[in-house]
Amino acid sequence: MFESYKQNDQWAQRLSADMERKGQQVIDANKASGAAILKQGEEAQNARNRQQKAFNDQQKSSFAASQAADKAKMDAMHSGALQTEQMSLNQGTYVDPKTGKTTVTTNQYNHVWQAGDGTTLHTNDVTYDPNGRDNQTWTELQVTIPK
Repeated sequence: MFESYKQNDQWAQRLSADMERKGQQVIDANKASGAAILKQGEEAQNARNRQQKAFNDQQKSSFAASQAADKAKMDAMHSGALQTEQMSLNQGTYVDPKTGKTTVTTNQYNHVWQAGDGTTLHTNDVTYDPNGRDNQTWTELQVTIPK
């Protein structure tokens, strides 16, 4: 019976070509599926990276706001302590409106003048102006809150 069997070469070639084509289709499908899985994984990782960055930015912003609030609280406490100290010592903080320089001196007078050399002059006379009375230029200082 096997002796009467004769292989059809055309059929064998066709079968071989069909199997090769089917195999290549499976390989191509696996490559496409793998590429899709990689792309999906990359997109998911990018989404996680964006979420992490947004979280980090929010944490950074929250920390900065907390630090600013703490600094404002400490500055207010410090200013309050300085005001209390100056009040108990009958002192005040004055600022030169031209230079922004501050000076601490007695608060027992309504007007405080300062010369270029740092000398201060105190008076309750609203009309008094020391300019032109000596060789110095005097500036009337303004009361300010200590910082």
